[in-house]
Amino acid sequence: EPKPKRTILVIDDSRPTLELLQELFADRGFHVRAAESVADARIILNKCPEEIDLILSDISMPRETGFDLLRWLKPQTIEIASIPVILTTTQVPEPENRILGLSLGAVDYVVRPIDLEELVLRVENAMDHHSEVENLRHSLETQENLAVLGQALAATNHEIKNMVAIIAMSAS
Repeated sequence: EPKPKRTILVIDDSRPTLELLQELFADRGFHVRAAESVADARIILNKCPEEIDLILSDISMPRETGFDLLRWLKPQTIEIASIPVILTTTQVPEPENRILGLSLGAVDYVVRPIDLEELVLRVENAMDHHSEVENLRHSLETQENLAVLGQALAATNHEIKNMVAIIAMSAS
């Protein structure tokens, strides 16, 4: 069965890189939203978080970095905070930057240049994993709600039996 069209928010201050990534993912059947800064990305995320399935963000940008984006995401609503983020960089991957990005909640850390097919696969895998986790979370919430409902029905049933017993005793 074909997957529904998914949306990536690409954040990069380099217009040529942004255009390349937009074209790459659009050619693979994704919707692509583009932002040239973390500030632009925040506007998109605040307006329509439910539309974004994954964020692909450059780390090194003027004013705010990909790390700043991750720090902003954490305290937001579950719709925003749970969006998976893949960080990208063209810098030499210092281990402390990889560790920082992952500790702030990034699901992956990609050093460019990267094979474009590999990047697409990393994005698809991150989206699939996130989708599975969200489905499990929803299923668990549903089961918890059903358990609470079951307890309420059992308590109500107990009270009804007590009322019936009282009515039966007063009738006799």
